[in-house]
Amino acid sequence: MTIYPYGLCVAGAAALALLLAAYIMKKAALKPGTLSWFALLAVPLGVIFARAGYCLCMLDWFSYAGIASAFRLNEGGFILYGALLGGFIALALTAKITRQPLGRLADTLAAPAALMIALCRLAEPLVNEGYGWTLEYWFQEGSGMSSFTLADASFFKQFPFGMQNAWGEWMWAVYLIEAVIALVICGMLLRLKDRTHGGKAALFLLLYAAMQALCESLRQDSVLTWGFVRCNQVFSALAVALVLVICCVRLRKACLLSWLGVIASMAVVMAMEFALEKKILFLNWMNMDLCYLVMGLACLGIILSVRPAWRRAFPRV
Repeated sequence: MTIYPYGLCVAGAAALALLLAAYIMKKAALKPGTLSWFALLAVPLGVIFARAGYCLCMLDWFSYAGIASAFRLNEGGFILYGALLGGFIALALTAKITRQPLGRLADTLAAPAALMIALCRLAEPLVNEGYGWTLEYWFQEGSGMSSFTLADASFFKQFPFGMQNAWGEWMWAVYLIEAVIALVICGMLLRLKDRTHGGKAALFLLLYAAMQALCESLRQDSVLTWGFVRCNQVFSALAVALVLVICCVRLRKACLLSWLGVIASMAVVMAMEFALEKKILFLNWMNMDLCYLVMGLACLGIILSVRPAWRRAFPRV
């Protein structure tokens, strides 16, 4: 059996997340054995759905390589949203087995999930993932990348700004941005005062999905795509829509202003994706850093659009 450093890091991240979950569940006075049931179910289901999500994004490859290749887990290929789906199914089964409210259990695991994501992101350089655009040309005049020019960009060719890929090129360290975002989400969830069951879990999904739309665009590694569309951006949009649908169902109203804000913000994200590739003529004057700035503001717009509906749907208790 071959043991990989990245696999050890993921296992360690899961262990620390479970320790945090144990502490939160103890404070919440959940039934004994709740965490054991969840861990027992979440490990296999998380792996299965993470792999299934990857296969869904790589249908052309697996149709060529054969269905048997989908079961060769040692060859890699997983997707985080699939793991989250597997974890949620494990959570639903745990709630049924232990006869406890699903929303209450989900709230106790929201912060640990964010912590695990952060720790796994920090390990991504071990598998040559998590990098963005090259720093070699980013600040060059006429490159169309940065609004600022630098004769010497060596200051950024070091931690925490840059990382070296497998070919020794210095790239932006996107993995660190994602890790910091996940840690901030974890801290917010830990400090958040108690709300109606499911409120923390819904907030976690909203914050993570909205910001992942930006982070996925920043990535220039082995990004999964359907044609020119990035798979994780599609999943992020669906996750945000799911949170808003849940809020609408709980409030028994359409929340039209929230929907309009989300749709408009997502439209801006899409427009900036095309602007990055210079496919919108009247936006060709925008350098890439300005496109990313606008995209980041649009992602914040998604969060601010859903927040009022979320606050009403999950009031403080």
